[in-house]
Amino acid sequence: MDSRVPALLLVGPTGSGKSPLGRILERLSGWVHLDFGELLRAIAAGEESYGLSGEECDFVRGLLRENALFPDDAFSLVGTVLESFLAKRGGPAGRPPGLVLNGLPRHLSQAVSLSAYVDVRRVAFLNASPEIVRERVARRRRGEGADHAGRADDSMADVRRKLAIFEERTRPLLEYYAEQGVPIAELLIDSVEADEERLAEQLLEQD
Repeated sequence: MDSRVPALLLVGPTGSGKSPLGRILERLSGWVHLDFGELLRAIAAGEESYGLSGEECDFVRGLLRENALFPDDAFSLVGTVLESFLAKRGGPAGRPPGLVLNGLPRHLSQAVSLSAYVDVRRVAFLNASPEIVRERVARRRRGEGADHAGRADDSMADVRRKLAIFEERTRPLLEYYAEQGVPIAELLIDSVEADEERLAEQLLEQD
């Protein structure tokens, strides 16, 4: 029996609206939104450990300070965080009915490792141009909109770096999952004021 949790994966550059969309999808579908970046920021702030030791939490803090991706040889820590999150949000059944994945996996080797835990059944690609991303992140820095505000990694230099990482390492996930036969739904983010509620409904209507 396959014990993996079914998942919908959100793929998109920083500022494309993955987090607000994930929260709406959780409300509308009953699947649990896993915002991996939010989990890491909670660990770094000392708000949660998600099963990590003090030394491992320090390692996470170092990654966030350097704006670095999890190295492949540290994926076991990702697994620990994931298992702890699933236990916290699993309810009486011990596992949620499904996950809306946001921020994990970030690249191909993570996708391969993650397949031991989750069964990605659909991918939603939030397609936002660099111009729209910059406008949306500027709005996020001002605390406007539904996305995370007050982040330390929202400078324009950070945005340029993260866009480059997305193109080089994260965008190839679309081809990887397409080759696995996973349906890819493209959601065009063509406005700073994108309507995530409508996008979530549009995505669920395609099921």
